[in-house]
Amino acid sequence: METATKALRLEFEQARTELECIEAKLEAEFKRMYEIERRATTNPYEVITRLKKLKQELETLKHDNELVTVAKQEFIHETEAQLAKNHDLLVDLQNKASIKRDPDLSHTLEKFTTLSGNWQNDIKASY
Repeated sequence: METATKALRLEFEQARTELECIEAKLEAEFKRMYEIERRATTNPYEVITRLKKLKQELETLKHDNELVTVAKQEFIHETEAQLAKNHDLLVDLQNKASIKRDPDLSHTLEKFTTLSGNWQNDIKASY
């Protein structure tokens, strides 16, 4: 069994080496055909290579974007919860100290809640 695995691994390594050789030959041929003979500014091989890299980078960016979005959602949720607790504590302290409530305080909390709700709706709509 182990011998068969080693033989298979050797076959794959040989195939990979052959494919890399073919790739190098194609690259040289395209370079010769498009850059030297035709003096073309665009080499199709380079375009294909760049597209492949861009596709890989796009996948990475999508993954990173998802992580950032989740982190933002967690931050907003935690901030909203903390603001609500702080608001309730402040109202309790104001009541105990017989201090008149500030109407802007409730407005600020409502505004943050509205903004976070809008942001979450935008995120849901984009997916």
